[in-house]
Amino acid sequence: MRITVARSAWLLVSSAGALFVFAALTDSVWPQLLGCVVLGLLVTSFLAVARPLRIEVTTHIPDRVVVGKPFETAITLHNVSARAARALVVRHSWPTSRTLVAAHATFVDRIDAHCGLVIATTRTPAARGVLSADEVRIDATAPFGLFSRTMVELVDRELLVLPVLATIESIPASGDGDGATMRARGADAGGVREWRSGDQVRNVQWRSTARTGRLTVAERDYVAPGSLVLLIAGRSGDPALEEAISMAATVGSVALRRGTAVLIAGEGGGCMRARTQASLVELLARAEVREPLDDAALNRAMRCAADGGSVLVAAGRTVSGTWAPAVQRAAALAGVTVIDVAFAAARVTAARAGA
Repeated sequence: MRITVARSAWLLVSSAGALFVFAALTDSVWPQLLGCVVLGLLVTSFLAVARPLRIEVTTHIPDRVVVGKPFETAITLHNVSARAARALVVRHSWPTSRTLVAAHATFVDRIDAHCGLVIATTRTPAARGVLSADEVRIDATAPFGLFSRTMVELVDRELLVLPVLATIESIPASGDGDGATMRARGADAGGVREWRSGDQVRNVQWRSTARTGRLTVAERDYVAPGSLVLLIAGRSGDPALEEAISMAATVGSVALRRGTAVLIAGEGGGCMRARTQASLVELLARAEVREPLDDAALNRAMRCAADGGSVLVAAGRTVSGTWAPAVQRAAALAGVTVIDVAFAAARVTAARAGA
């Protein structure tokens, strides 16, 4: 807790001092009386916040939220003192260098002695990331606004802001189409086409065939064995990067449903495997790759894709144009295919439309 002195209070202190000096020089009573009035205002205002705030704070916040989706927060204030607490400004925020969830302030006129109050608000995350602690700050303002007492409650609790899945229609799970597990460069086959001589029966898209009346099969020019590695580069908060990560989350989710191993490259090139959609979006939320991987880290990440695998690149606008050729060279040496996340997402949409 601490007491803050407003600028107006210092101005009044200076004014009182000037009045007493003037009274001493002129041997006048009126400046002394005015100086005493000013000092009375200062003392009255200070005594109003002299006693410490005795308020117990409890916060109720979910541990996982999604970018762009509102969530509820509740702050419970319980006044445990024998006096009412008046004129409180309650601010709830996450003290981080980057704003993921905006701060919220509420004015509370009064909390009676031994009584409680719940402040419920709806918040909307603006960007993905990890918030390690949240802060509740209570400012009690004295009369005339000359002094204020501040109480800060820091809660060491993690809030994970998950990336939102891009608006791409889901693709039928494995078994709904050709009956075989697909391992795609990103997510899925390149689409459907009419039957040709030599096509295998297991590749027939029966749902599309029944709807159109023409025998159609899944196009396999977009399918490759191996793992799918998500390669992220850029500064967190860059709108282009956040949009790319959102699309990567969708493409990776579909790839998981198809049986493809999905991994996320870290800052050193090491890969972490996502076994479910929940673990995928959590790993993407924690991804903080500030600079593009160097050649050694790129080579390490490419080896995670295995022979014939794919690397899905999600890059922001801050990434240098010289990095893309480096990625292509590392991919060529490892025998994997590099795919832009926007192209992969477009192919997912096209495959669904064709089906």
